[in-house]
Amino acid sequence: MPATAELRCASCGTTVIVLPRILHGLVSEELEADFLGHTREIETEDGKRFTVADDSGAWTCPHCGHEASSA
Repeated sequence: MPATAELRCASCGTTVIVLPRILHGLVSEELEADFLGHTREIETEDGKRFTVADDSGAWTCPHCGHEASSA
């Protein structure tokens, strides 16, 4: 997944901003779990949520936990 994508969760309809996997490499391994946890808690003023994709473009909805793919 080369770039950020704005997608809608097929399960709950939440608009999710899916960030690229490269973000994993920007934080140390010790902080990665905290970073990902905080990312899932962020919400924009209009209710959009954030998550980070894996290498294949798969992502998990931060609202309902549905697993999807942007690939």
